[in-house]
Amino acid sequence: MKSDKNEKDKVIDFLKYAAELLQKGKISDPKLNAELILSGILSCKRFDLYINKDLILGREYINKLEGILERRLRSEPLQYILEKTCFYGYDILLNDKVFIPRQDTELIVELFLSDIKGKDDIKIYEVGTGSGCISVAVAKELEKLQKKYYIKAIDVSDDSIKTAKINMKNNNVNEKNYDIEKIDFLKLTSLDNFFNFIISNPPYVPFDEYLFLDDEVKRYEPLYSITDKKDGLSFYIKIFELLFDCQYNFILFLEIGESIKAKIESLVKYYGFKNYNFFKDCNNKFRVFKLEV
Repeated sequence: MKSDKNEKDKVIDFLKYAAELLQKGKISDPKLNAELILSGILSCKRFDLYINKDLILGREYINKLEGILERRLRSEPLQYILEKTCFYGYDILLNDKVFIPRQDTELIVELFLSDIKGKDDIKIYEVGTGSGCISVAVAKELEKLQKKYYIKAIDVSDDSIKTAKINMKNNNVNEKNYDIEKIDFLKLTSLDNFFNFIISNPPYVPFDEYLFLDDEVKRYEPLYSITDKKDGLSFYIKIFELLFDCQYNFILFLEIGESIKAKIESLVKYYGFKNYNFFKDCNNKFRVFKLEV
């Protein structure tokens, strides 16, 4: 996959070349992928590519870009190739040991921020932090609002703990306002009444659905962060069991899959919780579950 000299050396020509190649390789959104690849390597915004469309790319850049295209054509996620993504406007370091943040998950942050208006001394318990993207976004937005807050983020994976710590540090989150700890949530026997919010994007894809996900997901993203290898309900059941025995109040924001919405609602009614709601994402799919207990 070598570019002919003077045919693909300009930014605009390489964009066209890359988009056509990705389209032939049946990569979704080939033009966007081409823009993200080139802007990622040049450390600029996508818009800047067209302002500098006649810029000549050096051979070193072209060789690197073609290597990235080869990886992308093997369906390796672009976020892993570039080792970063953007979540709620914040740069998030990534590697193939952590789940790739999706735009849909930003709804949790939006709903949480709407809920805390007029509230102070906010204490958050994040279950399954992964890359730490939710905690980063929430912390930075709370700082903008000059709110007093504390976040404890947990995960069962050493790689996730390491990545989340790096992302908190890279985004200049005050070290006094958070802690990231390795904990197996499914083995907890109680919840700490120090906290008043629980936020989580747990592995909720039923295993029978996981088997039919795109190879891009199954081959590259960590299985434990996507499915519980059962019906996708393990974390919700555990949360509800812990809350059922609580004598204090929590507000929960949990990401869900639309296919398990009805089952979650049945669980909520089984445990006797009354004050709850479901919210749809930008694709009109049920994505977030809010519960007040």
